[in-house]
Amino acid sequence: MKTKKATAFWVGIVSLLSVYFATLAMAPDALTAIGPAVIMGIVGACGFFQGANVADNWQRGKHYRQELDKMGDA
Repeated sequence: MKTKKATAFWVGIVSLLSVYFATLAMAPDALTAIGPAVIMGIVGACGFFQGANVADNWQRGKHYRQELDKMGDA
């Protein structure tokens, strides 16, 4: 099974939100302790996802070879 960056990102976000809402349902008084960690986790996941996309695009552009495009058309 191939895991893509977008799939990993969304699974991470949904997992963090699930932890937050489970805490909200089971122990609402603990939200002050877990809330900032969940927010920082979401911010970190978003930042890492964007950084990985930028690095991936930079790597593709750095090693781009135009002559290979013409080989696929033949």
